Parts: sequence; C-alpha cells; structure tokens
Amino acid sequence: MSCLHNFGRIILITLNVIFVITGIGILGLCIFLKVDQTSKIIQDVIEEHADAKNFSHSIIVLVVLGAAILLISSLGCCAAIFENRCLLGMYIFLLSAITVAEIGAGIFVAVVKNKIRSHISEAAHEVIREKYSKNKEVTHTIDILQEKLKCCGANNFTDYSVLKLTVGKVPYSCCVLKSDGDNPEPQNKTECELEAENPFLHDAKYLHTKGCVDTLEVLVKKYSSIILGVALGIAAFEVFLIFLACCICRENNDEDRIGLIH
Repeated sequence: MSCLHNFGRIILITLNVIFVITGIGILGLCIFLKVDQTSKIIQDVIEEHADAKNFSHSIIVLVVLGAAILLISSLGCCAAIFENRCLLGMYIFLLSAITVAEIGAGIFVAVVKNKIRSHISEAAHEVIREKYSKNKEVTHTIDILQEKLKCCGANNFTDYSVLKLTVGKVPYSCCVLKSDGDNPEPQNKTECELEAENPFLHDAKYLHTKGCVDTLEVLVKKYSSIILGVALGIAAFEVFLIFLACCICRENNDEDRIGLIH
C-alpha cells in the first residue's frame, strides 16, 4: 500500500470530519431558528402574508441538507477507515447526488430571486399595515430591525402614513437615535417628524428614509461575493472528495487484482 494511498485516506477522513461538523452546525442553526423568538415571528409573518407559503419550507430544507451532509460525511469516514469498496461506492454516489442538488438549488435561487424579493416586500408591507402597534411582539421585532438596519418601513417611511401612531408620523425606531433598545430615543423628535411630513424626501438628517427591504438587499449584495466564495469552496471540496474516494476505490481494485494473480 503506497504512501500516496495512505495520505489520500487521511485527507479524505479529515475533510469528512470537517463536513460532519458542518452538518451538525447546520442542524444547530435550524434549532436556533425554531427556538429564537424574533426568527419565529418573522417566519410567522412570511407564512401568513403574500401567499409565501414556500418560505416556511426553508428550515425543512436546511434540516434535510444538514442531516444529509452529516450522514454522507459519516459514511465517507467509515469508508475511508475500513477501505470498504461497497461503502466507498455508496459514498461516491450520494456525494455526487448532493453536489448536483446543491448546484441545482443555486441555479433555482438565482432564477427566482426577483420573485423572492417581491414576496418579502409584499409580506413586510402587509404586516406593517395590519399588525404594527397592534401586536406587541411584531412591533418590537420591526423596531429592532429598523434600529439595527437604520431603515424605515418595508419600501420606505411612507408605509406608516396609513397608520395612526401615538408617537407621530413614524415610529421612533425610524429616526436617527441617540439611544436604542426597548425605549429608543431620537436625536431630535420634532425634526424627525417634520421630515416625515414630506413623502418625497430622499435624504434626511434625522429620519431614515430607505426601506428595510432595500437595505437588506444591499446588505446581501455586499456579502454576496463571500457567500458565493463559500458556496464554490464547498462545491470544490465535494468534487475533491469524490476524486479521492474514486482513487482509493480504484487502488483497492488494483491491489485485489494483484492479489488474485499471485
């Protein structure tokens, strides 16, 4: 058995251990999204509005993906440790299938991204109109998002013009703040409300005029190169793992043939 063969086994085992940890991490993220109150409220809002039921399946997809990565990587570790041709064959087939599925999912998201944005925008606008100031948990979640993202409303600050708020034209979380938290305090309440009176205002000193959907889109675009790099890195790792498994499987076949000759 060559040194290169042993080195390939060690690399295959090491990389699969990394993927086992990744699978556990994805499952942990799914548990967090189910338990975290803010995430649950956002999910409930998306499910309820804009005919966006398909968004509720995203966590299920993550669970399946995490479980698949965990199981296939565990299979890969066992196949490399015991050098079992049957296990190696199963591992190569399953990893190839999941790689193709991931590429397909990436293409699907790229094709329907505008539709996804439209659903999110419609759902966010609907929930502001129907639940803001009426549902305490939803109101608190929206305020936190607006404070952290420095945005106002779904499309812009005029989303609040149809509501009768006790604080003025817009919530305090839409204003430039000098303190945030449960009781956000604007730098200048009067000026913030005066700026909110102008529905055509784009640049303001005391009011965040941009909508949260646009702000989130800018944030995603900002980190899109990192996300794409990670996705391509994972795909490259998977192709490399398939290559290593094929090499080990082939070398085992060659050794078996030599053994039969002798």
